[in-house]
Amino acid sequence: MGGGEKDKETKINLANADSSAYSQSSQTNSQAKNQANPSNSSTPSTSATSAAAMANVGIEPQKEKKEIEIVKLFRKYGLFINSGAIEELKEKNLETILEIIKKLKELHKEDMAIVSETELKEVTQEIKLPGFADISRPSDFRPLAKEFGHDFKIHTERDITGKSKCGGDIDDFVKNVNDRFMRIKSILESRPSHNQVVKLERAKSQVGELIRVIGMVMRKNVTKKGHLSLEIEDETGTLFILILKDDKEAFEKANKVIKDDIIAVDIKVGTNFCMAKDITWPDMPVKAKKTIEKDLSIAFVSDMHIGSKYFCDKEFERMIKWLNGMGPHKEIAEKIGYILMAGDVADGIGNYPKQENDLVVKDVFEQYKLAQKMLELIPDHIKIIMIPGNHDAVRLAEPQPALKEEMIGKLPNVISIGNPGFANVEGLEVILYHGVSLGSITANVPGLTPAKPEEAVVELLKRRNLAPIYDENDIAPEHSDYHFIGNCDMINTGHMHKNGYTEYRGSVVVTSGTWQWLTEYQVKQGHVATPCVLPIYNLKEGRIVHLNFAEEQIKIL
Repeated sequence: MGGGEKDKETKINLANADSSAYSQSSQTNSQAKNQANPSNSSTPSTSATSAAAMANVGIEPQKEKKEIEIVKLFRKYGLFINSGAIEELKEKNLETILEIIKKLKELHKEDMAIVSETELKEVTQEIKLPGFADISRPSDFRPLAKEFGHDFKIHTERDITGKSKCGGDIDDFVKNVNDRFMRIKSILESRPSHNQVVKLERAKSQVGELIRVIGMVMRKNVTKKGHLSLEIEDETGTLFILILKDDKEAFEKANKVIKDDIIAVDIKVGTNFCMAKDITWPDMPVKAKKTIEKDLSIAFVSDMHIGSKYFCDKEFERMIKWLNGMGPHKEIAEKIGYILMAGDVADGIGNYPKQENDLVVKDVFEQYKLAQKMLELIPDHIKIIMIPGNHDAVRLAEPQPALKEEMIGKLPNVISIGNPGFANVEGLEVILYHGVSLGSITANVPGLTPAKPEEAVVELLKRRNLAPIYDENDIAPEHSDYHFIGNCDMINTGHMHKNGYTEYRGSVVVTSGTWQWLTEYQVKQGHVATPCVLPIYNLKEGRIVHLNFAEEQIKIL
């Protein structure tokens, strides 16, 4: 018999296993149902109908009997099961138990194999698929956001989707770096200063003068005496700059300078070296936080990692039901007109060592089918603007193109754009960025911590670039710098799996947490996570709330 026929036979045998092992349970269930409804006394007794009957009347067989029945059923298929494993199975129905046995038989080809509690848990996790219940909106739920409609524009000129031109040769990298440098340089040149801006090739000849130079940081070092040194370059040459530790203000700023920063430095030119007096980043202009007249809100979702066994399926379903008006705090739900999704929709495959052990859905296309099902359940009056992340089915190098329709489906309320993505939403200039570079900026800027990713986002805003450290991030050398930060009223990032909020110079900063419990790999990496928390920002009030869906009782944090 061929392998396929053997598998088919095993499947048929398992499917037909109403069997002697469940015969006592069937009788008990049938009697229970007949007592509850005498008209059904002639109904044939099978394990499936008996289980359904039991569920309908709420009667459970005695625990001792069920333990014996489970043992008999496992023994029928040549498996022995210990007491701890039996406890794991008591609350499961016949169909699930048979599916578990099928998986165990694939692992144990020999007869009379002993199944441990640990092994059973692994198999149970493997066959568990996230499921979304049918959701119907309560009749008394009338979302205010639906009356306002949507006013948004995607800045397609800043989206890489369908426009990638780089081949990865040296000329591409030169064009990318030059474009980045010239954009930032023009900002720094516009900053007021008492000192004349001088190109590096002329700076060394200005001995005794106080001047300003603009350059990209090539190297940063600590001298033997504890001073700091910078080597910067522009389009004309390089310059070595010293920052004395006794100059506390300049030294403190220099301590936060990182490789590839593009900065303006006020220097006193000496005969042998130049002494830094001040350092200026391009930074965001100071402005008032923008609000609108419409009483609308934006919800922020990222890092669902659908397909992972750690995906918070029940909690996510609870959140979707809440968006449909089911549950407390309806006055918040009814104002949500937009959801910004900042990447890692699916868990993907091969993204970290032994990831396959953490997947319940090992086919990436099946992961996105589940994602489509999820998106379909979100009310259609909510516009979803979505970008990919490093786990999603697009190229790893940034900027990343949008997720294709074949992955996420075609829904009228879903807009798929590239990462980073730029849009005008209700008059606010919004940046969506998955946030892979937050790891490198946190590691290189003193004082930053993964527990406060919003502070790392502020450092990106100061540098006017979403991925400032070139060789520590996967960046495709496009001829235009897609990571440049122009106007920004709101920036939303994910990736760090930690919720955070702050405001900086009139820009709203939201880091949107995760819908995945910590994996073993993340624990070993020292990750800090806040799963199942939904940030919601009201555009009229300029205020954020966080709702916790980790427990059945939805709470405002």
